[in-house]
Amino acid sequence: DGDSDPAAPDTSPCGAAPMGYLAGQQVEEVDLASLSGHVLLIYPDTAITEDYRPSRLNLDLAESGVILRPWCG
Repeated sequence: DGDSDPAAPDTSPCGAAPMGYLAGQQVEEVDLASLSGHVLLIYPDTAITEDYRPSRLNLDLAESGVILRPWCG
């Protein structure tokens, strides 16, 4: 059905699954240094490379700096 079990262990290579709580927060208010691994901030119209890095945490951001979604790549 596509629903994930919140109690299930995180199997995403970058740890994005439990980072859903970041959605809706201002990126300036998040301690990015506390997030594991490499974090890439992606604002609208940001040019990004097409290389896939499973361990990289990407944060899609709104123009206002609100985090829209965390994902691996």
